[in-house]
Amino acid sequence: MGASHDHEHLHAEAPVSLADSALAQLGERGERITAARRAVIGVLAAEHEHRTAEQIAGAVVDLGIHRATVYRTLEMLDSLGVVTTRPVGQGSTGYHLATGEDRHAHLHGVCRSCGVVVALPADLLASAARSARNANGFALEPAQSSLVGTCADCARGTS
Repeated sequence: MGASHDHEHLHAEAPVSLADSALAQLGERGERITAARRAVIGVLAAEHEHRTAEQIAGAVVDLGIHRATVYRTLEMLDSLGVVTTRPVGQGSTGYHLATGEDRHAHLHGVCRSCGVVVALPADLLASAARSARNANGFALEPAQSSLVGTCADCARGTS
């Protein structure tokens, strides 16, 4: 798997830098920076994988942050574009910080055999999105999707 498609590599920026960037986005939008928002963003900044609301709530429970607060915080961060979401299985949603930087823009390919997540080019579905819009005005959101397939290792039988 080449470095350009290595999901973890795309998110190798220091967690403090990622958290500071996300908190700055909130400040620029006139949003308060509460302890809960800081904690949720800190959890997301520390991971390159998408985390479910349950996982995030579990990570901040010792800080006295209620599960319902985590859900409301994630909903607000999503509506502001500070986080991105994608389905992660069994009806769950995964959350991830959206840095807004082109070098992080990518889609996700999930291997149906081993579950590895690979980064795919951000413009991979641009043609499909244009076709959907032109055909019936439907605005496709590829970044909110996971494309399922087989990774190179599993296709070779080396996984």
